[in-house]
Amino acid sequence: MTTRCILCNAEHGLCLVLADCESFHCKECGESFDVADLEEHIMQLRKLVCVSRAAEKE
Repeated sequence: MTTRCILCNAEHGLCLVLADCESFHCKECGESFDVADLEEHIMQLRKLVCVSRAAEKE
């Protein structure tokens, strides 16, 4: 599974921090984020999908 960093979009280097299993660290950009940040990112992507689908119907 290839997962991109939500901060820098790097394709490789995203790691789950096993100490808490709630945090991620990107080796490419050096930044970290947690599950709540990831859920927020997913929510924003879902909004984009909804807008796109609504536009198709018009």
